[in-house]
Amino acid sequence: MSTLYVDNLQPNLGSGVHAAGHVVQVVSTSSNTSTAMGTANTWTAATDLSVSITPKFSNSKIMIIANVDFDANAANRLQWFTIFRDSTNLGDAVNGFSANVSAGSRLQGVAGMNYLDSPNTTSLTTYYVYSKNNGTSTYINLYGSKSTITVMEIAQ
Repeated sequence: MSTLYVDNLQPNLGSGVHAAGHVVQVVSTSSNTSTAMGTANTWTAATDLSVSITPKFSNSKIMIIANVDFDANAANRLQWFTIFRDSTNLGDAVNGFSANVSAGSRLQGVAGMNYLDSPNTTSLTTYYVYSKNNGTSTYINLYGSKSTITVMEIAQ
């Protein structure tokens, strides 16, 4: 029987070897800027809620997690949130959030979204939180709260 003693292991970064299912890299951003969100029936990017990543491997998956602190403080507001990859809508509100606030009510909360994407690229890719409404804006980060978007590259 042989014994192998090693003082230090270093990855061969040029080899492209990676373990499937492991996180390769994480990029995150947050914003506490108070902003009126959305445009009537048109998807609009949220100010300061985008993050860019350059995948190391073309077959990697990208896990996107977004949490948007919102405040709809008037009647009959409908608000939808979704995630875009560059100009592609990944959810079309399927993974988004809608809120209907009745007269005299106030709705505050966090819209949480996640999506596992397969961009099939090693080029710079940007993910955004987008929103639209029925013509009456909802606010994000109204009282100094914080909204976030995080992306993780997952090796395959």
